[in-house]
Amino acid sequence: VLIAEVFLRIDGRYTDQANGEIGGTNKIWTRFPDTTVRRSHPDLDFKVQLNYDSIGARQSSHNFNEREKIIGVFGDSYTENRRVKNEFTFTEVLNEISDSGLFINFGVNGYGLEQSFQHWLDKKDLISMDTVLYVFCANDLRNTYEARIFDREAMQHGEVVNLVSMSI
Repeated sequence: VLIAEVFLRIDGRYTDQANGEIGGTNKIWTRFPDTTVRRSHPDLDFKVQLNYDSIGARQSSHNFNEREKIIGVFGDSYTENRRVKNEFTFTEVLNEISDSGLFINFGVNGYGLEQSFQHWLDKKDLISMDTVLYVFCANDLRNTYEARIFDREAMQHGEVVNLVSMSI
């Protein structure tokens, strides 16, 4: 195991994953508009360029104005499809086969249920969405218990009360 660890450190393909922050967070984080990030593909020897559009979503090759319906897709890094070329993300595949709906990828690394909901609250005024989809994975349940972003008693009464500071 020690030899494998030394090899992986020298090789560098998994540096982003190894140096990532571990543990829960009660901070809401989003992608900044009109930015570009390059991430190493963990298995292939090249960097993947991730472009984000004017609303901080994963940039699509399809135009907002060419479709009747806008579908916002929220979730974690599995939704964002980090380290995957844009044309191979599941939202782009859906955009290719859909005639009426445009799928907008709002995935962000490390998000649980409450964080995804808050992310939608932050984005809903930037673009009118006809449908909102949340993509959940097994780790999202744990993230929800770690984050504790909303007052759970208030939510039982249909109210949304945010417990964390949203200021940057």
